[in-house]
Amino acid sequence: MLGTELSKEASAAISGVSGIAHIIITVAIVMLFLALKKSQVVTNAVK
Repeated sequence: MLGTELSKEASAAISGVSGIAHIIITVAIVMLFLALKKSQVVTNAVK
């Protein structure tokens, strides 16, 4: 990007953090959809 060279260790660390962050975001989105589905079921049961 700016011509900055990173060591192999720094590059691996950035990749590892990025991978973990993607996994956490994926789990959060799945939990969001499950919560939305549960709230829809409860709302439909009330009607």
